[in-house]
Amino acid sequence: MRSWLYITLLLAASLPLAAQPPFPQAPIRSWEGRYSLFAADPIGQLYVLMPSGQLKKLSPVGDSIGVFNEVRQYGRLHWLDVTNPMKPLLYYGDFGTVVILDRFLRLVQSIDLRRQGIFQPLAIARSYDNQIWVYNGQDTRLRKLSEEGQVLLSTPELRTVMDDPPMPQQVFDRNGKVYLYDVDRGLFVFDYYGAFQQRLELRGWRHPEILEGRLMGLGDGKVLVYSLKAPGYREVPLPKPLMAGGPWQFSPRGMYVQDSTAIRLYPHWQP
Repeated sequence: MRSWLYITLLLAASLPLAAQPPFPQAPIRSWEGRYSLFAADPIGQLYVLMPSGQLKKLSPVGDSIGVFNEVRQYGRLHWLDVTNPMKPLLYYGDFGTVVILDRFLRLVQSIDLRRQGIFQPLAIARSYDNQIWVYNGQDTRLRKLSEEGQVLLSTPELRTVMDDPPMPQQVFDRNGKVYLYDVDRGLFVFDYYGAFQQRLELRGWRHPEILEGRLMGLGDGKVLVYSLKAPGYREVPLPKPLMAGGPWQFSPRGMYVQDSTAIRLYPHWQP
């Protein structure tokens, strides 16, 4: 599998860049301002962490439709998962806390992961059935938790079944599978019961996301795309003005990128 993947990447990289469609340079929409953190949900609503510490929810046209003021109560906010717009997840890495909000950004529940023996939570994500995936680096286990914090499922310690277990920065629940992305080790694929299936050595991708059966990300001034359905790899250079932007988020509605003055939404590049 590893040799085949390297051959695929080599052949794809050898395609002439002139034949690739250009990256779209005109944004669809912009939200003025500079934010500490942002995330976009599947219906185009934007969640932005203000310099004041407020978390705001903005409509697709920029209207404020929700505010969460208690952001700093749990420490520094590290991650937002807004896969389900009805129940956004906030992750606070310093204290191992997950906070669940409703669609108006009102507090629903908070989970202290340490009470479940999770002392090194590296990445969290919503599951397809509105539970919560958590990967614990201390014991190299992937767990599924209920919204009340109860452990519903746990893998064996992955260091007992593989030589180099993942230390992922992100978890994705997509297309009937669970994916762990580790920038240094690549993409690890599991089924919904936690059984390990395969590893793809797609290393070094920044801002990865899985959309419509494709892993998308950034690397060396390019948008990278790897098809998970019919394996294949494409890339396209970014225009120089966009290379300095970031962070990025690939979403069903397009590609969000923050620059020095705004968050801008660009249409998807179609390879």
